[in-house]
Amino acid sequence: VVPIFISSDTFFAHKSLRVFFCSELKSAEILFPSEKKLIENCSLKRQIEFCKGRYCAHQALEKLGQSGFAILRDPNGAPIWPSGITGSISHSGDIAAAVVAKETEILAIGLDLQITNQTLPFKVLTTFFHSDEIQNFLNVPDSLSELFSYAVFSAKESILKCYYTINRSFLDLHEISVKLDWWHGTFKTRITGEHGSNAHMFCDQLTGRFGFAGDYVFSAAWLSR
Repeated sequence: VVPIFISSDTFFAHKSLRVFFCSELKSAEILFPSEKKLIENCSLKRQIEFCKGRYCAHQALEKLGQSGFAILRDPNGAPIWPSGITGSISHSGDIAAAVVAKETEILAIGLDLQITNQTLPFKVLTTFFHSDEIQNFLNVPDSLSELFSYAVFSAKESILKCYYTINRSFLDLHEISVKLDWWHGTFKTRITGEHGSNAHMFCDQLTGRFGFAGDYVFSAAWLSR
């Protein structure tokens, strides 16, 4: 069992995806006035994360030839993209990232980053992981157990975001079961619980990718047209 350490350029090599990463601090000056209003009452930490994420989103959109768009948020906090565009934003530690695509090519996408420099609490495993995921965790060498846990958790987050884009409803993490392919950096999913009966097509058509870079795991889940 060998974890996949790959560059973000390789990870996002799909011709329809445009991605941008950022690790530098960005001030609110990079925001549109309507975006600034979204963080007026937020903590400094949240403002820093928001500015980095929106900067990445603006840059990713420019790669699609789209510029000058404020990215607001819906009542549940999800980004509102320009008409005809789908995308996702994530941040963790010092890094933020955004990925976008034209809806004529990608129906929906979810992106997640997780910094892996801390041990996941055991209650995360028991609360959010399925029994088969815990069994797979127990079969992973001790030296890779943390990476495995973070990869599963990240994959669930990216699936949740992708699912929300399509259905405008949230899954619970414990409803999502993930099977990782460590050799190829891919994953498959099944959805259980109250949403499971209507999610077979979503699961069958989902493309899932994950990888590691430095102290981070990143994952993406998308539906192609």
